[in-house]
Amino acid sequence: MVKYSLNCSIQTVPDDWAEYVDGYAGGPPIKEMESRFGAKWKPELRDTQLFLRRKAVYDDVTVLALS
Repeated sequence: MVKYSLNCSIQTVPDDWAEYVDGYAGGPPIKEMESRFGAKWKPELRDTQLFLRRKAVYDDVTVLALS
């Protein structure tokens, strides 16, 4: 099981999206981690909370891209 902590220094939507689909600084893509491992890849509550806040951005960008 891969454990990954979200990058807390990300401040922009493009950087947030890049971490989600491509990975950040050599890390795995969040989208892949979520689909493969569900919630188990987040090692700390802080990561779960940050992911849930960012998930709104991921969902909005996906909706905009598909429309």
